Amino acid sequence: MSSTRSRNPPPSSTRSNVFETYVVHHLRVLADLLQPRARLFHWRAAGVKDLEADVVIEQGRRVFAFEIKMSETARYADAAGLRSFLRDNPRAGGGAVIYRGRDVVWWDEKTMALPVSLVEG
Repeated sequence: MSSTRSRNPPPSSTRSNVFETYVVHHLRVLADLLQPRARLFHWRAAGVKDLEADVVIEQGRRVFAFEIKMSETARYADAAGLRSFLRDNPRAGGGAVIYRGRDVVWWDEKTMALPVSLVEG
């Protein structure tokens, strides 16, 4: 019996899902280190499919949202779901797009982009 190995990389959607799972795992580990312990959940705008926050971390009264992108560049448009979350949850401290780039990018006082290296521990 012979096996063949595909030289084709997995589809980009598969790579994106694996990257998102990887980042969520690291956020979960970081949240578990907080005292009191933080809760993680997903948020989606009511009736709007594309406006979401991949991860929301809530610790007591502190709330912060994250969008996870496989991209090596962070775009203002990537934070649309975060801005929607922040409008719906004004007590939230802010939101960040976690991406594969190197730079911290501030778009306004509550939204930014963070390199994945800052959450990998």
